[in-house]
Amino acid sequence: MDSPEARVRRIANKQQGTVSRNQALAAGMTDRTIQRRVADGVWTRLSNGIFLLFGKHSVTTRLIAATVALPAVISHESAAFIHQLTVGQKKVAAVTITHRFSNRFPGVTVHESTDLAEHHIQIRQGLPVTTVARTIFDLAVGVSSRSLRRAVDDALVRRCVEICDLRRVFGDVGRRGRPGTTAMRSLLKSMTNDYVAPESELERRLLELLDRSDLPSPTIQMALPWRPAVAGRVDVAYPDERILIECDGRRWHTLAESFERDRRRDNLAQIEGWTVLRFTWDDVVEYPARTLSMVRAAFRARAA
Repeated sequence: MDSPEARVRRIANKQQGTVSRNQALAAGMTDRTIQRRVADGVWTRLSNGIFLLFGKHSVTTRLIAATVALPAVISHESAAFIHQLTVGQKKVAAVTITHRFSNRFPGVTVHESTDLAEHHIQIRQGLPVTTVARTIFDLAVGVSSRSLRRAVDDALVRRCVEICDLRRVFGDVGRRGRPGTTAMRSLLKSMTNDYVAPESELERRLLELLDRSDLPSPTIQMALPWRPAVAGRVDVAYPDERILIECDGRRWHTLAESFERDRRRDNLAQIEGWTVLRFTWDDVVEYPARTLSMVRAAFRARAA
């Protein structure tokens, strides 16, 4: 039969070395034994009722301790870090609680929410974490519209969220006066059901450049008309004018195979009567006027 010590260590193994007083008591330890472990320096007290048995006192251990002690759900910047979102990725400890029984925990920012529904929570790495959609809404406060869109686009490309998920969370928590509501409403209004997110920062910059110009809105990630959809898609296209635009973000050490494949695709497009333009990072970021001039020239050439 396992000893209380072994049972407690098993619990700590699942919680990055942390254990609560209640968990230790349930495993068979006594208050006197717990006090002796702390006094001897074997256990480190993280907060009232939470102890570190082994491992480093880190952001992760504080998060785990907070989820056990309060209890709480990992959220905001901490959830963004776990989901690998590109907004709010500061390595900080942040959680959300749904009641006011306790809203303090050493080294952790504790948010309070009365509308944290069960479907806003998922288990990641064995821990309760706000979903990608809820995390994005929570982080919509105080970030630029560009940063917010980048986070959403990256999440859509990685297929860890869908637009319907974002709309559902907005319907749950979006309301007049709530921080983040205006920013999320504006973002979702610009996204139709068939919205396609750009797959790279260069593609995003190109689309922003085109959007600021007098040119029409292009089609993004269009399947090549003369090839099966799985055989390739093009970054940006103007189907009516038969113009294709590719973002060439690869460096000199790109595999020769990829280089050859792109050139074969360009040749096939031209055989089918399409104009192909390729722009690098410098073209889009350093010489935007020249890039727009080339796109306009392509429009004029197609019209002629």
